Amino acid sequence: MHELTYALFERLWSRLDSGIVRDDSERGKKGLESHLVFQEIMSYIKGSAEAIDSDAGILSLEEYLSLGAKRAANYNQELRTVVYSLMQSYQRQKAQHRLYDRPDLVHHLHKQLKKDGYQGIAITHICRDEVQDFVQGELLLDLLVLGPQHAGQLFYCGDTAQSIARGVGFRFTDVKSMLIQQHHQLIQKHRIQVAEPQLHRLDVNYRSHAGILDVANAVVSVMQEYFPLSMDRMPRERAFFDGPQPLLLGEVSADEVAILTSGGKRRRRVEFGAHMVLLVRTPEAKEKLPQGIRSSNALIMDVVSSKGLEFDDVILVDFLSSLPDGKHWRVLLSYLCNELETHIAVKAKQEAAAALAAELGGDAAVLLSALTAQLNSRHELLKDVVLSQEEEKCLIQVDFDSELHAALVEDLKHLYVAITRAKSNLIMFESDPLKRAPLYYYLRRLGLAVEVKTSLAFDDAGTVLQHTSNTPADWADRATSMQLQQQWDLAAKCYNHAGDWLREAASKAKAIIDKAQSMGHQLAAKTAAFEEAVALLVEAAAGAAQRKAAAAAAVSGPTAAGDAVAPPVTVAEWQE
Repeated sequence: MHELTYALFERLWSRLDSGIVRDDSERGKKGLESHLVFQEIMSYIKGSAEAIDSDAGILSLEEYLSLGAKRAANYNQELRTVVYSLMQSYQRQKAQHRLYDRPDLVHHLHKQLKKDGYQGIAITHICRDEVQDFVQGELLLDLLVLGPQHAGQLFYCGDTAQSIARGVGFRFTDVKSMLIQQHHQLIQKHRIQVAEPQLHRLDVNYRSHAGILDVANAVVSVMQEYFPLSMDRMPRERAFFDGPQPLLLGEVSADEVAILTSGGKRRRRVEFGAHMVLLVRTPEAKEKLPQGIRSSNALIMDVVSSKGLEFDDVILVDFLSSLPDGKHWRVLLSYLCNELETHIAVKAKQEAAAALAAELGGDAAVLLSALTAQLNSRHELLKDVVLSQEEEKCLIQVDFDSELHAALVEDLKHLYVAITRAKSNLIMFESDPLKRAPLYYYLRRLGLAVEVKTSLAFDDAGTVLQHTSNTPADWADRATSMQLQQQWDLAAKCYNHAGDWLREAASKAKAIIDKAQSMGHQLAAKTAAFEEAVALLVEAAAGAAQRKAAAAAAVSGPTAAGDAVAPPVTVAEWQE
Protein backbone atom coordinates (compact mmCIF):
# COMPACT_ATOMS: atom_id res chain seq x y z
CA MET A 1 0.00 0.00 0.00
CA HIS A 2 1.09 3.59 -0.64
CA GLU A 3 0.26 6.87 1.05
CA LEU A 4 -2.27 9.12 -0.63
CA THR A 5 -0.67 12.57 -0.75
CA TYR A 6 -2.21 15.80 -1.99
CA ALA A 7 -0.58 15.26 -5.38
CA LEU A 8 -2.48 11.98 -5.72
CA PHE A 9 -5.64 13.62 -4.39
CA GLU A 10 -5.49 16.18 -7.19
CA ARG A 11 -5.30 13.34 -9.71
CA LEU A 12 -8.36 11.72 -8.10
CA TRP A 13 -10.26 15.01 -7.88
CA SER A 14 -11.88 14.72 -11.31
CA ARG A 15 -13.21 11.25 -10.41
CA LEU A 16 -14.82 12.27 -7.15
CA ASP A 17 -18.60 12.56 -7.39
CA SER A 18 -20.74 14.03 -4.64
CA GLY A 19 -23.87 12.34 -6.02
CA ILE A 20 -25.69 15.59 -5.27
CA VAL A 21 -27.44 17.30 -8.16
CA ARG A 22 -26.56 20.99 -8.27
CA ASP A 23 -26.74 23.69 -10.92
CA ASP A 24 -23.49 22.72 -12.61
CA SER A 25 -21.87 19.92 -14.58
CA GLU A 26 -18.88 19.36 -12.32
CA ARG A 27 -20.21 16.33 -10.40
CA GLY A 28 -21.56 18.62 -7.71
CA LYS A 29 -18.20 20.31 -7.06
CA LYS A 30 -18.98 23.81 -8.26
CA GLY A 31 -17.73 26.44 -5.82
CA LEU A 32 -15.38 23.97 -4.11
CA GLU A 33 -11.59 24.15 -4.27
CA SER A 34 -9.73 20.83 -4.29
CA HIS A 35 -7.17 21.93 -1.68
CA LEU A 36 -9.88 23.17 0.70
CA VAL A 37 -11.87 19.94 0.37
CA PHE A 38 -8.65 18.03 1.08
CA GLN A 39 -8.20 20.16 4.21
CA GLU A 40 -11.77 19.44 5.35
CA ILE A 41 -11.13 15.70 5.04
CA MET A 42 -7.64 15.64 6.58
CA SER A 43 -8.19 18.13 9.41
CA TYR A 44 -11.84 17.71 10.39
CA ILE A 45 -13.76 14.75 8.97
CA LYS A 46 -10.88 12.29 9.50
CA GLY A 47 -8.06 14.16 11.27
CA SER A 48 -9.89 15.89 14.12
CA ALA A 49 -9.44 14.70 17.70
CA GLU A 50 -13.05 13.51 17.74
CA ALA A 51 -12.59 11.46 14.55
CA ILE A 52 -9.30 9.86 15.62
CA ASP A 53 -10.75 8.98 19.04
CA SER A 54 -13.81 7.30 17.47
CA ASP A 55 -14.10 3.63 16.52
CA ALA A 56 -14.60 4.35 12.82
CA GLY A 57 -11.94 7.04 12.54
CA ILE A 58 -14.38 9.28 10.64
CA LEU A 59 -16.94 11.80 11.82
CA SER A 60 -20.55 11.13 10.92
CA LEU A 61 -22.29 13.73 8.76
CA GLU A 62 -24.14 15.03 11.81
CA GLU A 63 -20.91 15.36 13.80
CA TYR A 64 -19.21 17.15 10.91
CA LEU A 65 -22.09 19.58 10.49
CA SER A 66 -22.03 20.28 14.24
CA LEU A 67 -18.42 21.56 14.17
CA GLY A 68 -18.40 25.27 14.90
CA ALA A 69 -17.93 27.75 12.08
CA LYS A 70 -14.94 29.25 13.89
CA ARG A 71 -13.13 25.92 13.85
CA ALA A 72 -14.00 24.74 10.33
CA ALA A 73 -14.49 28.04 8.54
CA ASN A 74 -14.08 27.02 4.90
CA TYR A 75 -17.67 26.11 4.04
CA ASN A 76 -21.24 26.70 5.19
CA GLN A 77 -23.64 23.92 6.17
CA GLU A 78 -24.93 23.37 2.64
CA LEU A 79 -21.47 23.00 1.14
CA ARG A 80 -20.31 20.82 4.03
CA THR A 81 -22.97 18.29 3.01
CA VAL A 82 -21.46 18.22 -0.48
CA VAL A 83 -17.93 17.92 0.97
CA TYR A 84 -19.01 14.94 3.08
CA SER A 85 -20.39 13.17 0.00
CA LEU A 86 -17.11 13.85 -1.80
CA MET A 87 -15.27 12.36 1.18
CA GLN A 88 -17.30 9.16 0.80
CA SER A 89 -16.40 9.03 -2.89
CA TYR A 90 -12.78 9.67 -1.90
CA GLN A 91 -12.84 6.76 0.53
CA ARG A 92 -14.10 4.44 -2.20
CA GLN A 93 -11.40 5.57 -4.63
CA LYS A 94 -8.75 5.16 -1.93
CA ALA A 95 -9.83 1.60 -1.18
CA GLN A 96 -10.02 0.74 -4.88
CA HIS A 97 -6.41 1.84 -5.43
CA ARG A 98 -5.15 0.26 -2.17
CA LEU A 99 -4.04 3.58 -0.68
CA TYR A 100 -4.01 5.00 2.84
CA ASP A 101 -3.82 8.59 4.09
CA ARG A 102 -2.25 10.17 7.18
CA PRO A 103 -5.45 10.04 9.29
CA ASP A 104 -5.71 6.29 8.56
CA LEU A 105 -2.20 5.80 9.96
CA VAL A 106 -2.81 8.10 12.95
CA HIS A 107 -6.09 6.34 13.78
CA HIS A 108 -4.35 2.94 13.68
CA LEU A 109 -1.56 4.17 15.99
CA HIS A 110 -4.09 5.77 18.32
CA LYS A 111 -6.07 2.52 18.66
CA GLN A 112 -2.92 0.50 19.37
CA LEU A 113 -1.64 2.99 21.96
CA LYS A 114 -4.99 3.10 23.73
CA LYS A 115 -5.15 -0.70 23.76
CA ASP A 116 -1.57 -1.64 24.68
CA GLY A 117 -0.10 1.62 25.96
CA TYR A 118 3.20 3.14 24.95
CA GLN A 119 5.99 0.55 25.34
CA GLY A 120 9.02 2.59 24.24
CA ILE A 121 11.64 4.62 26.10
CA ALA A 122 10.04 6.73 28.80
CA ILE A 123 9.29 10.25 27.56
CA THR A 124 8.45 12.95 30.10
CA HIS A 125 8.41 16.09 27.91
CA ILE A 126 7.55 16.75 24.27
CA CYS A 127 8.47 19.91 22.35
CA ARG A 128 7.07 20.45 18.86
CA ASP A 129 8.25 23.23 16.58
CA GLU A 130 6.25 24.19 13.47
CA VAL A 131 3.22 22.71 15.22
CA GLN A 132 0.92 24.43 12.69
CA ASP A 133 1.83 21.63 10.26
CA PHE A 134 0.02 18.99 12.34
CA VAL A 135 -3.67 18.13 12.64
CA GLN A 136 -5.31 17.60 16.03
CA GLY A 137 -5.35 13.81 15.71
CA GLU A 138 -1.56 13.75 15.44
CA LEU A 139 -1.24 15.85 18.60
CA LEU A 140 -3.45 13.35 20.45
CA LEU A 141 -0.64 10.83 20.06
CA ASP A 142 1.60 13.06 22.17
CA LEU A 143 -0.72 12.64 25.15
CA LEU A 144 -0.75 8.86 24.78
CA VAL A 145 3.05 8.72 24.58
CA LEU A 146 3.49 10.92 27.66
CA GLY A 147 0.88 9.11 29.71
CA PRO A 148 -1.41 10.65 32.33
CA GLN A 149 1.39 11.51 34.77
CA HIS A 150 3.16 13.79 32.26
CA ALA A 151 0.16 15.02 30.25
CA GLY A 152 0.93 18.65 31.07
CA GLN A 153 4.53 18.51 29.85
CA LEU A 154 3.85 19.71 26.30
CA PHE A 155 5.49 22.69 24.62
CA TYR A 156 4.15 23.69 21.20
CA CYS A 157 5.34 26.62 19.11
CA GLY A 158 4.46 27.79 15.63
CA ASP A 159 2.91 30.52 13.51
CA THR A 160 -0.61 30.11 12.13
CA ALA A 161 0.15 32.65 9.41
CA GLN A 162 2.56 30.01 8.07
CA SER A 163 0.09 27.10 8.07
CA ILE A 164 0.60 26.21 4.40
CA ALA A 165 0.93 22.42 4.76
CA ARG A 166 -1.63 20.79 2.48
CA GLY A 167 -4.59 19.38 4.35
CA VAL A 168 -3.91 21.15 7.66
CA GLY A 169 -6.29 23.65 9.20
CA PHE A 170 -4.75 24.92 12.43
CA ARG A 171 -5.36 27.48 15.16
CA PHE A 172 -3.77 27.54 18.61
CA THR A 173 -7.13 28.38 20.17
CA ASP A 174 -8.55 25.10 18.82
CA VAL A 175 -5.57 23.10 20.08
CA LYS A 176 -5.90 24.70 23.51
CA SER A 177 -9.59 23.73 23.64
CA MET A 178 -8.75 20.18 22.60
CA LEU A 179 -6.05 19.85 25.29
CA ILE A 180 -8.35 21.22 27.99
CA GLN A 181 -11.01 18.66 27.02
CA GLN A 182 -8.45 15.83 27.07
CA HIS A 183 -7.07 16.99 30.42
CA HIS A 184 -10.56 17.00 31.95
CA GLN A 185 -11.02 13.40 30.83
CA LEU A 186 -7.69 12.44 32.42
CA ILE A 187 -8.60 14.19 35.67
CA GLN A 188 -11.92 12.34 35.88
CA LYS A 189 -10.42 8.96 34.96
CA HIS A 190 -7.13 9.01 36.90
CA ARG A 191 -7.92 11.52 39.68
CA ILE A 192 -4.79 13.56 38.92
CA GLN A 193 -4.11 17.25 38.61
CA VAL A 194 -3.16 18.58 35.16
CA ALA A 195 -2.34 22.26 34.65
CA GLU A 196 -4.44 24.11 32.10
CA PRO A 197 -2.41 24.92 28.97
CA GLN A 198 -1.31 28.54 28.66
CA LEU A 199 -1.07 30.47 25.40
CA HIS A 200 1.84 32.91 25.09
CA ARG A 201 1.97 35.32 22.16
CA LEU A 202 5.41 36.36 20.94
CA ASP A 203 5.47 39.61 19.00
CA VAL A 204 9.20 40.41 18.70
CA ASN A 205 10.98 39.13 15.60
CA TYR A 206 14.69 38.54 16.17
CA ARG A 207 15.51 37.74 12.54
CA SER A 208 14.13 40.34 10.11
CA HIS A 209 14.27 44.13 10.24
CA ALA A 210 11.33 46.53 10.14
CA GLY A 211 11.47 46.96 6.34
CA ILE A 212 10.67 43.27 5.89
CA LEU A 213 8.25 42.96 8.82
CA ASP A 214 6.14 45.94 7.75
CA VAL A 215 5.35 44.17 4.47
CA ALA A 216 4.67 40.89 6.29
CA ASN A 217 2.34 42.70 8.70
CA ALA A 218 0.52 44.29 5.76
CA VAL A 219 -0.22 40.80 4.40
CA VAL A 220 -1.37 39.58 7.82
CA SER A 221 -3.70 42.58 8.12
CA VAL A 222 -5.56 41.48 4.99
CA MET A 223 -5.84 37.91 6.33
CA GLN A 224 -7.20 39.15 9.65
CA GLU A 225 -9.72 41.39 7.88
CA TYR A 226 -11.10 38.88 5.37
CA PHE A 227 -10.24 35.51 6.96
CA PRO A 228 -10.34 36.14 10.72
CA LEU A 229 -11.03 32.46 11.51
CA SER A 230 -8.11 31.12 9.48
CA MET A 231 -5.47 32.14 12.03
CA ASP A 232 -5.03 33.25 15.62
CA ARG A 233 -5.29 37.00 16.12
CA MET A 234 -1.87 38.20 17.16
CA PRO A 235 -0.28 41.60 17.84
CA ARG A 236 1.79 43.07 15.04
CA GLU A 237 5.32 41.72 14.93
CA ARG A 238 8.00 44.18 15.96
CA ALA A 239 11.65 44.41 14.94
CA PHE A 240 14.65 45.76 16.83
CA PHE A 241 16.05 47.78 13.94
CA ASP A 242 15.14 49.41 10.62
CA GLY A 243 16.23 48.22 7.21
CA PRO A 244 15.77 48.76 3.47
CA GLN A 245 12.31 48.49 1.98
CA PRO A 246 11.66 45.70 -0.55
CA LEU A 247 12.14 46.39 -4.26
CA LEU A 248 9.32 45.82 -6.74
CA LEU A 249 10.36 45.08 -10.34
CA GLY A 250 8.85 43.82 -13.57
CA GLU A 251 9.93 40.80 -15.59
CA VAL A 252 12.96 38.98 -14.28
CA SER A 253 16.07 38.73 -16.44
CA ALA A 254 19.55 37.33 -15.95
CA ASP A 255 21.01 40.82 -16.43
CA GLU A 256 18.88 42.32 -13.65
CA VAL A 257 19.74 39.52 -11.24
CA ALA A 258 23.42 39.85 -12.17
CA ILE A 259 23.33 43.53 -11.15
CA LEU A 260 21.62 42.66 -7.87
CA THR A 261 24.04 39.89 -6.94
CA SER A 262 27.20 41.77 -7.94
CA GLY A 263 26.77 44.72 -5.60
CA GLY A 264 25.50 47.03 -8.34
CA LYS A 265 28.30 46.38 -10.82
CA ARG A 266 27.40 45.74 -14.46
CA ARG A 267 28.34 42.08 -14.51
CA ARG A 268 26.74 39.75 -16.99
CA ARG A 269 27.24 36.62 -14.94
CA VAL A 270 24.75 35.76 -12.20
CA GLU A 271 26.65 34.93 -9.02
CA PHE A 272 24.59 33.93 -6.03
CA GLY A 273 25.93 33.20 -2.57
CA ALA A 274 25.15 30.68 0.13
CA HIS A 275 23.01 33.28 1.91
CA MET A 276 20.80 34.14 -1.08
CA VAL A 277 17.80 32.30 -2.48
CA LEU A 278 15.52 32.68 -5.47
CA LEU A 279 11.94 31.68 -4.60
CA VAL A 280 9.13 30.69 -6.95
CA ARG A 281 5.55 29.78 -6.11
CA THR A 282 5.57 26.15 -7.30
CA PRO A 283 8.22 23.58 -8.30
CA GLU A 284 6.99 23.77 -11.91
CA ALA A 285 7.76 27.50 -12.04
CA LYS A 286 11.50 26.80 -11.78
CA GLU A 287 11.55 25.64 -15.40
CA LYS A 288 10.19 28.99 -16.59
CA LEU A 289 13.10 30.99 -15.22
CA PRO A 290 15.65 32.41 -17.70
CA GLN A 291 18.35 29.96 -18.67
CA GLY A 292 21.06 32.29 -17.37
CA ILE A 293 19.60 31.97 -13.88
CA ARG A 294 18.85 28.24 -14.00
CA SER A 295 22.41 27.49 -15.13
CA SER A 296 23.95 29.68 -12.41
CA ASN A 297 24.90 28.71 -8.87
CA ALA A 298 21.58 30.10 -7.62
CA LEU A 299 19.69 28.24 -4.93
CA ILE A 300 16.21 28.01 -6.46
CA MET A 301 13.36 26.84 -4.25
CA ASP A 302 9.58 26.87 -4.18
CA VAL A 303 7.90 28.60 -1.24
CA VAL A 304 6.75 25.43 0.54
CA SER A 305 10.23 23.92 0.43
CA SER A 306 11.76 27.09 1.89
CA LYS A 307 9.65 27.05 5.05
CA GLY A 308 11.88 26.72 8.10
CA LEU A 309 14.89 28.27 6.35
CA GLU A 310 16.22 31.82 6.42
CA PHE A 311 18.39 33.80 4.01
CA ASP A 312 19.99 37.22 4.05
CA ASP A 313 18.59 37.99 0.60
CA VAL A 314 15.40 36.68 -1.02
CA ILE A 315 14.44 37.21 -4.66
CA LEU A 316 10.79 36.27 -5.20
CA VAL A 317 9.95 35.67 -8.86
CA ASP A 318 6.48 35.67 -10.45
CA PHE A 319 4.59 34.67 -7.32
CA LEU A 320 1.46 36.42 -8.61
CA SER A 321 2.17 36.08 -12.33
CA SER A 322 2.26 32.28 -12.06
CA LEU A 323 -1.22 32.09 -10.53
CA PRO A 324 -3.86 30.55 -12.82
CA ASP A 325 -6.17 33.46 -11.99
CA GLY A 326 -4.91 36.49 -10.10
CA LYS A 327 -8.20 38.41 -10.17
CA HIS A 328 -9.03 37.68 -6.53
CA TRP A 329 -6.05 39.83 -5.48
CA ARG A 330 -8.10 42.85 -6.57
CA VAL A 331 -9.84 42.74 -3.17
CA LEU A 332 -6.70 44.47 -1.85
CA LEU A 333 -8.03 47.63 -3.49
CA SER A 334 -11.28 47.31 -1.51
CA TYR A 335 -9.25 46.81 1.64
CA LEU A 336 -7.32 50.00 0.86
CA CYS A 337 -10.58 51.92 0.43
CA ASN A 338 -11.81 50.68 3.80
CA GLU A 339 -8.52 51.70 5.40
CA LEU A 340 -8.76 55.14 3.82
CA GLU A 341 -12.32 55.61 5.11
CA THR A 342 -11.22 54.58 8.61
CA HIS A 343 -8.26 56.93 8.41
CA ILE A 344 -10.49 59.84 7.42
CA ALA A 345 -12.94 59.08 10.26
CA VAL A 346 -10.21 58.85 12.90
CA LYS A 347 -8.57 61.99 11.51
CA ALA A 348 -11.86 63.89 11.83
CA LYS A 349 -12.23 62.73 15.44
CA GLN A 350 -8.65 63.76 16.11
CA GLU A 351 -9.27 67.27 14.78
CA ALA A 352 -12.42 67.59 16.90
CA ALA A 353 -10.54 66.36 19.98
CA ALA A 354 -7.76 68.85 19.28
CA ALA A 355 -10.27 71.69 19.27
CA LEU A 356 -11.75 70.47 22.56
CA ALA A 357 -8.32 70.02 24.11
CA ALA A 358 -7.39 73.56 23.19
CA GLU A 359 -10.58 74.84 24.80
CA LEU A 360 -11.05 72.53 27.80
CA GLY A 361 -7.82 70.55 28.33
CA GLY A 362 -8.02 67.65 30.82
CA ASP A 363 -10.01 64.64 29.53
CA ALA A 364 -10.14 66.07 26.03
CA ALA A 365 -6.34 66.07 25.91
CA VAL A 366 -6.33 62.38 26.92
CA LEU A 367 -8.81 61.65 24.12
CA LEU A 368 -6.60 63.51 21.66
CA SER A 369 -3.57 61.46 22.73
CA ALA A 370 -5.49 58.19 22.32
CA LEU A 371 -6.77 59.11 18.87
CA THR A 372 -3.31 60.20 17.74
CA ALA A 373 -1.87 56.88 18.89
CA GLN A 374 -4.64 55.03 17.04
CA LEU A 375 -3.94 57.00 13.89
CA ASN A 376 -0.20 56.41 14.03
CA SER A 377 -0.51 52.69 14.84
CA ARG A 378 -2.44 51.86 11.68
CA HIS A 379 -1.44 51.42 8.06
CA GLU A 380 -3.75 54.14 6.84
CA LEU A 381 -1.05 56.79 6.59
CA LEU A 382 -1.40 56.33 2.86
CA LYS A 383 1.14 57.75 0.45
CA ASP A 384 0.33 59.46 -2.82
CA VAL A 385 1.17 57.26 -5.79
CA VAL A 386 1.47 58.53 -9.36
CA LEU A 387 0.08 56.01 -11.87
CA SER A 388 0.43 55.77 -15.62
CA GLN A 389 -2.64 55.21 -17.77
CA GLU A 390 -1.64 51.58 -18.26
CA GLU A 391 -1.34 51.06 -14.48
CA GLU A 392 -4.72 52.68 -13.83
CA LYS A 393 -6.35 50.25 -16.28
CA CYS A 394 -4.96 47.33 -14.27
CA LEU A 395 -6.43 48.54 -10.97
CA ILE A 396 -9.96 47.17 -11.00
CA GLN A 397 -11.50 47.13 -7.54
CA VAL A 398 -13.46 44.02 -6.47
CA ASP A 399 -15.49 43.63 -3.29
CA PHE A 400 -14.63 40.66 -1.10
CA ASP A 401 -16.87 37.58 -1.27
CA SER A 402 -16.13 34.84 1.27
CA GLU A 403 -17.11 32.04 -1.14
CA LEU A 404 -15.64 33.42 -4.36
CA HIS A 405 -12.36 34.38 -2.71
CA ALA A 406 -11.95 31.42 -0.34
CA ALA A 407 -8.68 30.38 -2.04
CA LEU A 408 -7.06 33.79 -1.43
CA VAL A 409 -6.14 32.93 2.16
CA GLU A 410 -3.79 30.18 1.01
CA ASP A 411 -2.05 32.55 -1.43
CA LEU A 412 -1.69 35.16 1.31
CA LYS A 413 -0.12 32.63 3.67
CA HIS A 414 2.32 31.46 0.98
CA LEU A 415 3.27 35.09 0.30
CA TYR A 416 3.78 35.68 4.01
CA VAL A 417 6.10 32.66 4.23
CA ALA A 418 8.10 33.88 1.22
CA ILE A 419 8.49 37.38 2.65
CA THR A 420 9.59 36.19 6.08
CA ARG A 421 12.42 34.04 4.71
CA ALA A 422 14.36 37.29 4.22
CA LYS A 423 16.61 38.71 6.93
CA SER A 424 17.99 41.75 5.07
CA ASN A 425 16.71 42.24 1.51
CA LEU A 426 13.57 41.28 -0.39
CA ILE A 427 13.25 41.80 -4.14
CA MET A 428 10.08 40.92 -6.05
CA PHE A 429 9.94 40.36 -9.81
CA GLU A 430 6.50 40.09 -11.47
CA SER A 431 6.19 39.80 -15.25
CA ASP A 432 2.38 40.15 -15.55
CA PRO A 433 1.33 43.84 -15.18
CA LEU A 434 -2.33 42.94 -14.61
CA LYS A 435 -1.69 40.36 -11.88
CA ARG A 436 0.98 42.35 -10.03
CA ALA A 437 -0.92 45.67 -10.07
CA PRO A 438 -3.09 45.21 -6.92
CA LEU A 439 -0.26 44.06 -4.63
CA TYR A 440 2.31 46.53 -5.97
CA TYR A 441 -0.17 49.40 -5.61
CA TYR A 442 -1.16 48.22 -2.12
CA LEU A 443 2.44 48.19 -0.88
CA ARG A 444 3.33 51.48 -2.55
CA ARG A 445 0.19 53.19 -1.21
CA LEU A 446 1.17 52.12 2.29
CA GLY A 447 4.70 53.40 1.67
CA LEU A 448 6.23 49.99 2.37
CA ALA A 449 8.10 49.22 -0.87
CA VAL A 450 10.02 50.91 -3.68
CA GLU A 451 9.04 50.21 -7.28
CA VAL A 452 11.76 50.20 -9.93
CA LYS A 453 10.03 51.49 -13.05
CA THR A 454 12.60 50.73 -15.71
CA SER A 455 15.69 48.67 -14.96
CA LEU A 456 18.25 48.45 -12.20
CA ALA A 457 20.82 49.43 -14.79
CA PHE A 458 19.17 52.86 -15.21
CA ASP A 459 16.99 53.36 -12.13
CA ASP A 460 18.63 54.41 -8.86
CA ALA A 461 16.68 52.08 -6.57
CA GLY A 462 18.71 53.12 -3.55
CA THR A 463 19.79 49.61 -2.66
CA VAL A 464 21.22 46.47 -4.17
CA LEU A 465 22.27 43.23 -2.56
CA GLN A 466 25.62 43.30 -0.83
CA HIS A 467 28.11 41.28 -2.86
CA THR A 468 30.11 39.06 -0.54
CA SER A 469 32.43 36.16 -1.17
CA ASN A 470 31.42 32.82 0.33
CA THR A 471 33.83 30.38 1.91
CA PRO A 472 33.55 26.59 1.60
CA ALA A 473 32.40 26.63 5.21
CA ASP A 474 29.48 28.93 4.27
CA TRP A 475 28.39 26.54 1.54
CA ALA A 476 28.82 23.52 3.84
CA ASP A 477 26.61 25.16 6.49
CA ARG A 478 23.95 25.87 3.88
CA ALA A 479 24.21 22.28 2.63
CA THR A 480 23.55 21.01 6.14
CA SER A 481 20.40 23.14 6.43
CA MET A 482 19.22 21.82 3.05
CA GLN A 483 19.79 18.26 4.23
CA LEU A 484 17.68 18.86 7.32
CA GLN A 485 14.88 20.02 4.99
CA GLN A 486 15.48 16.94 2.78
CA GLN A 487 16.27 19.22 -0.17
CA TRP A 488 18.84 16.78 -1.54
CA ASP A 489 19.41 18.37 -4.97
CA LEU A 490 20.16 21.73 -3.38
CA ALA A 491 22.31 20.09 -0.71
CA ALA A 492 24.35 18.50 -3.52
CA LYS A 493 24.80 21.89 -5.21
CA CYS A 494 25.98 23.44 -1.94
CA TYR A 495 28.41 20.58 -1.24
CA ASN A 496 29.80 21.06 -4.75
CA HIS A 497 30.58 24.71 -3.98
CA ALA A 498 32.06 23.61 -0.64
CA GLY A 499 34.37 21.17 -2.45
CA ASP A 500 32.91 18.17 -0.60
CA TRP A 501 32.40 15.76 -3.50
CA LEU A 502 31.63 12.71 -1.38
CA ARG A 503 28.71 14.40 0.34
CA GLU A 504 27.66 15.89 -2.99
CA ALA A 505 27.43 12.37 -4.44
CA ALA A 506 25.63 11.08 -1.35
CA SER A 507 23.05 13.89 -1.61
CA LYS A 508 22.51 13.21 -5.32
CA ALA A 509 22.07 9.51 -4.58
CA LYS A 510 19.54 10.30 -1.85
CA ALA A 511 17.59 12.50 -4.27
CA ILE A 512 17.48 9.65 -6.80
CA ILE A 513 16.39 7.12 -4.16
CA ASP A 514 13.64 9.41 -2.85
CA LYS A 515 12.31 9.82 -6.37
CA ALA A 516 12.46 6.05 -6.93
CA GLN A 517 10.49 5.36 -3.76
CA SER A 518 7.61 7.43 -5.11
CA MET A 519 7.39 5.35 -8.31
CA GLY A 520 4.91 2.88 -6.85
CA HIS A 521 4.97 -0.49 -8.62
CA GLN A 522 7.27 0.55 -11.49
CA LEU A 523 9.87 -2.05 -10.55
CA ALA A 524 12.06 -1.65 -13.63
CA ALA A 525 12.29 2.13 -13.20
CA LYS A 526 12.96 1.79 -9.47
CA THR A 527 15.72 -0.76 -10.08
CA ALA A 528 17.36 1.49 -12.67
CA ALA A 529 17.20 4.43 -10.24
CA PHE A 530 18.82 2.46 -7.43
CA GLU A 531 21.56 1.26 -9.78
CA GLU A 532 22.19 4.87 -10.81
CA ALA A 533 22.48 5.89 -7.16
CA VAL A 534 24.94 3.07 -6.42
CA ALA A 535 27.03 3.98 -9.49
CA LEU A 536 27.22 7.58 -8.25
CA LEU A 537 28.48 6.47 -4.86
CA VAL A 538 31.04 4.02 -6.31
CA GLU A 539 32.36 6.69 -8.68
CA ALA A 540 32.59 9.22 -5.84
CA ALA A 541 34.40 6.74 -3.60
CA ALA A 542 36.88 5.91 -6.38
CA GLY A 543 37.49 9.61 -6.98
CA ALA A 544 38.07 10.16 -3.28
CA ALA A 545 40.57 7.29 -3.22
CA GLN A 546 42.48 8.82 -6.13
CA ARG A 547 42.56 12.24 -4.49
CA LYS A 548 43.72 10.69 -1.22
CA ALA A 549 46.50 8.79 -2.96
CA ALA A 550 47.55 11.92 -4.88
CA ALA A 551 47.63 13.95 -1.66
CA ALA A 552 49.74 11.32 0.05
CA ALA A 553 52.14 11.21 -2.89
CA ALA A 554 52.44 14.99 -2.88
CA VAL A 555 53.43 14.93 0.79
CA SER A 556 55.93 12.05 0.62
CA GLY A 557 57.36 12.79 -2.82
CA PRO A 558 57.77 10.41 -5.77
CA THR A 559 57.43 6.72 -4.81
CA ALA A 560 59.94 4.14 -5.80
CA ALA A 561 58.95 0.80 -7.21
CA GLY A 562 57.53 -1.35 -4.50
CA ASP A 563 56.80 1.57 -2.15
CA ALA A 564 53.45 1.43 -0.40
CA VAL A 565 50.73 3.65 -1.78
CA ALA A 566 47.73 5.09 0.00
CA PRO A 567 44.99 2.47 0.26
CA PRO A 568 41.62 3.14 -1.36
CA VAL A 569 38.86 4.64 0.74
CA THR A 570 36.91 1.87 2.45
CA VAL A 571 33.13 1.72 2.66
CA ALA A 572 33.36 2.54 6.37
CA GLU A 573 35.47 5.65 5.64
CA TRP A 574 33.06 6.75 2.95
CA GLN A 575 30.08 6.32 5.28
CA GLU A 576 31.86 8.38 7.91
